[in-house]
Amino acid sequence: MQQNFSSNIQRISTRPISDAIMEKKKSRRNKLSFVCQTCRKSKTKCDKLKPLCTRCIKNNFVCVYDVETQKKPKSRSKDSRIQQLQREIEYWKSKAKGHLSQYSLKYHGQLPAVGAVIDDPVINFHDAFPMMIMEGRSKQNVSPFSALSYMSKDIYLFLFWSSTSPRIGIEATKLRFKNVSRASKSPTVTRFIEKLLHGKTTTASKYTIDDFRNIFKNDFFFADSYESEEDYPKFLKDCKIHYESHLPCLKVIRAYLRFFYKEVYPLVPYLDVSLFEENIADILIQDELDALHVQFNLGTVSIRKKVTHICLLACLLGVTYVSMEVACSRDPTVLKDPLLISQMSTFEADKMFELMKYTMGVLNMFDWVDEFTVLAHLYQHVYSLVSPELSSTDVLDITGICRPSILWCAKCIGLGKSPGYDKPRDFKDPRILCLRRKLWLGIYVIFNYEQLVCGNLPQYLKFIPPGISPVNDSRLGGSEESTFLDTIQRAYVNDPLEYNIQLSFYKKHRSYLPASILSLAYLNVSDKAIRLSELESALKETRRKLNYNLIVNQPQQFFSYAVDGLRDIQVNTTKSNNANICQSRMILLLTCVLNTSSLYLYFENQLIQNKDSKCAKYYHIYFKDNLHDVLSSIIAVSEYLDGGVPLPDGCHFIMYDIVENSMIRCFQVLFGVILRLYHAEEVFCKLLEDKNDSAGGSTVTNAPSDLETRLELFKKMKVKLEKAINTLHELMSRQLRWTLFSSFKRLIAVDLALDMMRAERVIELLHAPNQERLAHWSLDSNLQLTENINVLITADVEYLQNLYQIFTDLKFDSFIQNRSISLADEK
Repeated sequence: MQQNFSSNIQRISTRPISDAIMEKKKSRRNKLSFVCQTCRKSKTKCDKLKPLCTRCIKNNFVCVYDVETQKKPKSRSKDSRIQQLQREIEYWKSKAKGHLSQYSLKYHGQLPAVGAVIDDPVINFHDAFPMMIMEGRSKQNVSPFSALSYMSKDIYLFLFWSSTSPRIGIEATKLRFKNVSRASKSPTVTRFIEKLLHGKTTTASKYTIDDFRNIFKNDFFFADSYESEEDYPKFLKDCKIHYESHLPCLKVIRAYLRFFYKEVYPLVPYLDVSLFEENIADILIQDELDALHVQFNLGTVSIRKKVTHICLLACLLGVTYVSMEVACSRDPTVLKDPLLISQMSTFEADKMFELMKYTMGVLNMFDWVDEFTVLAHLYQHVYSLVSPELSSTDVLDITGICRPSILWCAKCIGLGKSPGYDKPRDFKDPRILCLRRKLWLGIYVIFNYEQLVCGNLPQYLKFIPPGISPVNDSRLGGSEESTFLDTIQRAYVNDPLEYNIQLSFYKKHRSYLPASILSLAYLNVSDKAIRLSELESALKETRRKLNYNLIVNQPQQFFSYAVDGLRDIQVNTTKSNNANICQSRMILLLTCVLNTSSLYLYFENQLIQNKDSKCAKYYHIYFKDNLHDVLSSIIAVSEYLDGGVPLPDGCHFIMYDIVENSMIRCFQVLFGVILRLYHAEEVFCKLLEDKNDSAGGSTVTNAPSDLETRLELFKKMKVKLEKAINTLHELMSRQLRWTLFSSFKRLIAVDLALDMMRAERVIELLHAPNQERLAHWSLDSNLQLTENINVLITADVEYLQNLYQIFTDLKFDSFIQNRSISLADEK
């Protein structure tokens, strides 16, 4: 053994030293460092921190995914282990603050005694809907009122769609798409569907200027006031010739704008960049040589945001006001505005009719716009907002107390400097000074109007750039509003334009919306609890304002007002006044629908978990309130979409977003109620059959039994709810199909739901859900679990009669009948 040992030493000593070092380095180089399994699979650098999203760790927030059911990862990093323990301590501290496991609710202050009645529970959507929290992993925003998360909260909708989705084949889906595109009668939609279904198959059809004129000649085209060239005044004709020498003629531009808003804009989320560029190039560029000078810089990531901003800017700057008819006013003698006169007499690049160049500039295609062109359209927009109530305002003084508000609003619309006493020579264009002063005067007038309505001066929050902590301002009127404004600011800290839009929208409608409702609508409440009493108080105030809006603020047929100090400007405010009324009404209705629908699902979920009688009481209350709100919202949406109220074109882009959210939630709520009706009808039919079998040959009385009365009410309500869903389907397919972002796929969902109802396959699909998806969410597929929870099964006959009475109170039958008559007249 000693001989072997000495021979080994001799063998090692005879080896070169460099070879031993290289072997040692080689072994170190091949040694694998510790990485987690996720990083190993994705082949990314591992930071040894869990979860994958480290935003909460970097910002020192409590991670919402560190729940007790999650398996704690092992880490060899001491720092990461310390951070993980700190997060666990913070999490359990938050759980210990009033958390009562018996009711799965959070309370402020002391815990109630065992057996005490819960008079004011605290609503916590985070604990109630774990599926919604999982969805927030990819959405980056967990909101209880998200239309996308509603299906995962409603157990009936989840069971139905989990059963329906796997049964739809590819061919059936393609056929449904083709039917929808055929019904639209739109060449753009047909072309889009063909490209969607057939991949990258190219089509030979291309839009030219002549084809474009023919397409929009009948349906989408406003004829010019002057058909012949001789009717134009001399200076307008020269301006028109100069303008058309740079761009396509006015008819094509105006038709393009309508084409863009009606056809291209709604399909942007589905279109690829090449098709979008192709449409723009075919329509705007007449000569192929000009196409070489146009630089497209759309980008696939930010295309939707850019198109959204372009449409907002186009409607704010007043597309209709740049038409040749408005500038000429049919009678040249009426044209007294010095701004318009100076614009007409100038044949340089500063043309008032170059809004098209400005809109293309937003898309990074052209850079031909100057400050005066922007201000000219802002000038038109500001004075279109003036209302008749301004007649009681005092002498206007732009240096008064409203100066901070004017500064804020001016910054929002792009006015960086105060007009002050600047001389014309300080500007490249002397007309800008006069126009700036007029704009500031209009802004002051608008703020005086808000002062009259609200009773106090509105205070606005200055935008704080990223990296600077917000400073507390005593003018914000309450800690709750201050917190809300700070939250909006943090949410849009990297997007000042979107921040200003959201803040302006909030400031405009805050007199109609209680702070608690606004907090729920805007904030991420997954980590925030709210007392039910506060929510009920906010809903009560919302309904009071809604009733006042319905009774007092009626749409007008004619409103006109001359601004004090600018008598040469006659402003017709009929449409803008009606727009404020309709927007407020739709916001209030949508607020009620979103809150009551989420509340009744919340208490239904609590009832499934705890079987508490107090939860059942709240469940019944909000189920009834939500049905009333949904039907009221459908009636209001129908009135708006049928064009019963004159509104300005620009307001539709805001209204459509509200209407889209309202219609999607109304459909989901109505279909969820119908699924519950189907289930209740099946249960009571079996009970009635068992009762009749057990009765045998006994005599039957003429008086209907309790079961028969329930079944009769179920059938009546089901018929009326089916009419309501058909109305929604008709509105979406006829009015909103190609003017909303996601209405195309929503319409497909409504089509599918109606087909399943006509085929009487609803119960079959409810009883056969996708077991894998149910197992993933740890849900029970047996409908017997919900028999003791379904409000239509557990409620008494009086409650069902009150539900049916809602249709009578809202005059729903007459509403359906009037719609049928109007549709028949149109045909």
